[in-house]
Amino acid sequence: CFNYWWKDDNSTHGVSALDNPVGQDDSEYVTSAFELYLDSIQNDPFVIQLSFHNCHSPYIGTNSAKQACASGQTCKQGNYSDAEL
Repeated sequence: CFNYWWKDDNSTHGVSALDNPVGQDDSEYVTSAFELYLDSIQNDPFVIQLSFHNCHSPYIGTNSAKQACASGQTCKQGNYSDAEL
C-alpha cells in the first residue's frame, strides 16, 4: 500500500502522511482531495499524479465487493472466477 501526503510547512520534509483511514475504496477521498486542490489553485497551471487504490497480489475482495461485481454493479457483466473477484 501507499500513503497519502499533504503539504505541511511545519514538518521537516514539507509534507505529512495522512494518518486516518480512508476506507476500502479510496476513490471518493482521492476525487474530493483533487477537487479541493483545483479550487485552491484557481486557474494556475498544474501537474498532478492521482493514485487510486492499486490492486494487491493477491487482492482479496470482500464479499460485498465480489457480489457487486458479479451482479454487474461495479464490473462489466461476465463469468468471473472467485480468483478474479
